[in-house]
Amino acid sequence: MTPALSDVLFSSVVKASRALPHIKNAVPHRIRRYVYEVVLAKSLVRLPDRVFLENDLIDLIASRSCRRILNVGCRRYTRNAINRLIKLGAEVWTLDIDPAAETWGVPGRHIVGDATEMDSNPICYGFDCILFNGVFGWGIDSPDAVARTLTGLHRVMAPGTLLVVGWNTDRLNDIETHAQFGQLFHRVEPGRIRFAGSTHVYDILEPNVAPSHGSPS
Repeated sequence: MTPALSDVLFSSVVKASRALPHIKNAVPHRIRRYVYEVVLAKSLVRLPDRVFLENDLIDLIASRSCRRILNVGCRRYTRNAINRLIKLGAEVWTLDIDPAAETWGVPGRHIVGDATEMDSNPICYGFDCILFNGVFGWGIDSPDAVARTLTGLHRVMAPGTLLVVGWNTDRLNDIETHAQFGQLFHRVEPGRIRFAGSTHVYDILEPNVAPSHGSPS
């Protein structure tokens, strides 16, 4: 099987750092981290799934008249999509568990929080769309954590809320195989989106029924 381009790029960066130990020892960690993030961001934005996200998926979100959007997971390479949504007039909020990720969040509209516990935060309720890309399999990995996150997502979503989940098929089991998935969500057009030569997929979802309770007081 041909490895995903993102995996190849990541592997190349790792190999390069190992091949130059004298540079690693001479350059401060903060600078090495900055260079790594810049290289990774420039590489990822060229991937088919990222190009699709920043164009077709944003057009889909706009066509659904989603005015309030929550983007879960913030890094340098997520800013392009966030900025485009803002330019289209959306009120975009960001959430990440890493306090340092606030740098890439929306100023004044960033939440430092755990995506597995979104339903315990009143701010996470009332969005028209939740963009949940690159979180499952990249921090939320165990079946229990995935199940807890799906339940929390369902609780914060009103009927008709759009949920875009991006994940990699080689990093965790299909999210639709979780026992409660069918009770919580269903696919809407265009459904599941795949990319040739990539393990990344997008699932376009809506909640099946209204949450059993409202936002926490």
